[in-house]
Amino acid sequence: MARLNIGGAELRFSMEEFDRLARDAGAVFGNRVFTSELQPLRDVVAGTAVRPREVIQSIARISPEKRQKYRKVIDYIAFHYPDLIPGGDIEAVLDPAADFGTTFAQEYAQMLPGDFMDLLYGAALARGGAPYVGQGARICDDLNNTAKIGNGAAFGRQWNGRGVLGTTAARAETVIQDSIANPGVLAPHRPPILQGTRQAHVTSLMASRLNPVTALEMDTARLRKDRQVSADRVQRMNEIDNPRDRRIEQHLWAHARMVKSVRRACKGGIAMVASLSGYTAVNAKVHFVLDRLGDLGRVAMKQPLAGDSEFLAITTSELVFCHRYWKSTEFPLSNVVKFYVNGRRVTAPWDGDWRMNDYRGDPVVSNQEAWRRYELARGMRSVPKSFPRF
Repeated sequence: MARLNIGGAELRFSMEEFDRLARDAGAVFGNRVFTSELQPLRDVVAGTAVRPREVIQSIARISPEKRQKYRKVIDYIAFHYPDLIPGGDIEAVLDPAADFGTTFAQEYAQMLPGDFMDLLYGAALARGGAPYVGQGARICDDLNNTAKIGNGAAFGRQWNGRGVLGTTAARAETVIQDSIANPGVLAPHRPPILQGTRQAHVTSLMASRLNPVTALEMDTARLRKDRQVSADRVQRMNEIDNPRDRRIEQHLWAHARMVKSVRRACKGGIAMVASLSGYTAVNAKVHFVLDRLGDLGRVAMKQPLAGDSEFLAITTSELVFCHRYWKSTEFPLSNVVKFYVNGRRVTAPWDGDWRMNDYRGDPVVSNQEAWRRYELARGMRSVPKSFPRF
């Protein structure tokens, strides 16, 4: 019986957890008058025999709108029910760098002259690792900071939790558009960005589906994984005396809206390189560092940081975005994104099952099965969206 393994631990399916998630989504079982849409699926997974094909067929019979309603139930099954992914679909790769034989420095050196440059992605600490410094690489943060998105200025907030309340989408957009003429300041060691490049970035981002200021009008239910700071920090940074002051909760959601905005802009950077004419004309690339991410199955599952926090790392959203549009018929990211571990270019996590130590000697595990299960989950409960073209 094949089960998904994350960080050395097998994930086991539990009927108790299935029922809890179903009840949370409004399902009622055992009612003689009304039969839940999930009842046929529950009957299959509750059986003693493992029946992966019947599980998938049962989900397929649920209407698309109900699958959206029960998306957490479907995701739980996709990652926890055994034998959903045939063993033959997992391709063991002994050396994920063997197909390329190149380093980050060599790949980055292929970039053509000009200011529509390749972008470097990955966890901030990893991007600063020895294999990735010294090339003058531009990171998406540079563009977002000059646009006053990444540093929080457009939202009247700082990453430490301090900020103002009541920033509107209209005001944030005004600040971002004004950054074309009056850009945010980059750190002294960061390479400068020409005004034409910044204008192309701001104009295309604000016109795209990933417009960051839309986060300021989102319902809080869509922001729970963007709550990056604690209530204690917000209280301290905003000099609020009473821990029961309702402004603390308001600051927490305002900060989450800023994080969501940055998250959208970071995904937008990848879409920009893949589809904006200035970048496609020079065959620009995204270089994605996987160092310090450990078992990438956690990324595929969109697991939050350790502890009680629900916060989801922005790097997780970026990597999942790459997977989502890897085989896009419009702008396949397989033609744009290159992955690295310990400075060596490697196979995409979902294209092979491999393990390789990063520059600190810690293992990075692709966990291809987790990505296969993520793909299965999306196919069962989500309507595909077109590429967010810039």
